[in-house]
Amino acid sequence: STDTSEGPPPLRTWTLPNDKKIEVVKTDMRYLSCDAIVNAANGHLKHISGLAGAIVKKGGNEIQRECDEYVSTKGEVKVGEVMVGSSGQLPCKKIIHAVGPIWNQGSTKAAIHLENAVCNSLKAADKNNLRSIAIPAISTGIFGYPMAEACKIIVKTIVNYLLKSKSEVTHVLLC
Repeated sequence: STDTSEGPPPLRTWTLPNDKKIEVVKTDMRYLSCDAIVNAANGHLKHISGLAGAIVKKGGNEIQRECDEYVSTKGEVKVGEVMVGSSGQLPCKKIIHAVGPIWNQGSTKAAIHLENAVCNSLKAADKNNLRSIAIPAISTGIFGYPMAEACKIIVKTIVNYLLKSKSEVTHVLLC
């Protein structure tokens, strides 16, 4: 289900040679009824402010409780890694909590961690049979990654993944 009727039409759409679609949308991803949304999270999975805080506020405290339980049993989520959780009261099926890097000017390590966060989000979608996924500009909020640079890395990683893997993901929304 990739219904985006709640928001405005896409600002930009790319259809890849394998018919997979990437769309840029300006909307509140908490209202999207796609299969999964990606939450830009910290390693403790403490969703206090920014997008993470807004997701818990709309989706309900069970999202935070599930994350707290995960961290207490399995430990922190490492930078570039993800944790797949339930969606609470949100219309999507799952939330993929992705831990992006904190910006460190000129650091190739930060770029690699951002690529990993995006790639691991897509792998998690595949593993959970999720066909449509909404991805925000991971690490560009309080983690300070420059928007233009982060977006280049995010889009390049998505395109490479969708073209080179046997991914079942057919629709990516960039929010």
